[in-house]
Amino acid sequence: MAQKNDVCIGTVIAQGKNGDGVMMVHGMPVYVANTVVGDTIECRIVKCEKRRYYGKLLKLLTEGPDRVTPLCGVSDRCGGCQLQHQRYESQLTFKAGVLRERLSRYVSLPFIAAMISCENPYQTRNKIQCAFDGVTGQLGLYAARSHRVIPLNACVMLPDAMNAVIAGIHAWHQNHGAPIFNEKTGVGVLRYVTIRYAAATNELMVILTTATPFNTTAFCDALSGISGMTSIYTSIQASESSDAVLGASLDLVWGRETITDCVGTIRCSVSPRSFMQANYRLVDRLYGWVLDHIAPQDPVADLYCGTGILTCLIAKRVSRVVGVDNNPDSIANARENALQNGVSPTFICADVATYITGDRDSGIQTVILDPPRKGCSALVLDALIQRPVPNIIYISCCADTLGRDLRHLCQGGYHLETIQGVDMFCHTSHIEAIAVLRYA
Repeated sequence: MAQKNDVCIGTVIAQGKNGDGVMMVHGMPVYVANTVVGDTIECRIVKCEKRRYYGKLLKLLTEGPDRVTPLCGVSDRCGGCQLQHQRYESQLTFKAGVLRERLSRYVSLPFIAAMISCENPYQTRNKIQCAFDGVTGQLGLYAARSHRVIPLNACVMLPDAMNAVIAGIHAWHQNHGAPIFNEKTGVGVLRYVTIRYAAATNELMVILTTATPFNTTAFCDALSGISGMTSIYTSIQASESSDAVLGASLDLVWGRETITDCVGTIRCSVSPRSFMQANYRLVDRLYGWVLDHIAPQDPVADLYCGTGILTCLIAKRVSRVVGVDNNPDSIANARENALQNGVSPTFICADVATYITGDRDSGIQTVILDPPRKGCSALVLDALIQRPVPNIIYISCCADTLGRDLRHLCQGGYHLETIQGVDMFCHTSHIEAIAVLRYA
């Protein structure tokens, strides 16, 4: 048996679901981040569990065939990307395998089509949330599974406009300074920065999260001259025990309330709390795939609709669509989006479980499910079984909760027809998937 701090040499023979390479030591798997199949490595055992060990890469002795040099100099430390060291085509093969393996634990699978990939898998992100580090005084991203901040000067997953904002914030902080919040003592001001980007218009939004009220004059002066800067907000989040990046308050301190983006043929307003698919290069293909699987004559219910972008796209295709979400800000944005695009969906601000178990439209033929990562509640799934609709299209960013919910629906009489993976989260181990179910 290996022990903590043992140094081992071996060859990576597999890849775990989170992207870590796997080598064997004394018949036990050792999971080592930043390795790929075929690598021969030297690693130190850092954690021992009953069925597995975890190791830290010390030295790369020989490279596997799918290893590449990351474009980012801190990808091996930053928690944002897990797979930049792996050839992109190999990442897609890995993710397709993970999707099949995780879902097959729950349901019998139909044919899974080749994953929809990104022609350019860099500069794909339209949102980033960074933390100020009380130790180094710099802005960056958390290392994986920690609150240790890795300083960030620029990120290869962000468009140039967003990296310009990061540079502007660094310059502002060096020139003007402000005490950074200390999570242990609860003392300090600066906590987080959120940057949002609208690729269609090149507009930018920045939200500065502080623990206490803060004079933002110099901050706004430093950022307002950046090309595309449209909105600057502040938010107060004072709890040292909370990981929430945005607090309850949101105050516009410069510019417009929203930025404007386009998804497909829909022009949409994006507010600080708006949900948008994170990969602006692939969102049109994701939603286009969904639209291709909706019959033009079918009334549709788009549940967990957020700001209604997909709902509005559907409204251009079908005669009747209702969007449901429990966030009043999202529903307000959704109604505004419908108005400015000349479509007439019905939007309802309600808990999805309440809507689906209550007096819902009995003529609905297709239900779109796009829940948070935790998936749908049993109430929602049971209601769809007790009063079934002919078609369900389920969009998910978590294979395990998708599999769990598909099993529930299939046990209740639905038939799983199609699975489609979409690489919305390039260079990470995360997977977006769409499932189509028909009521048997």
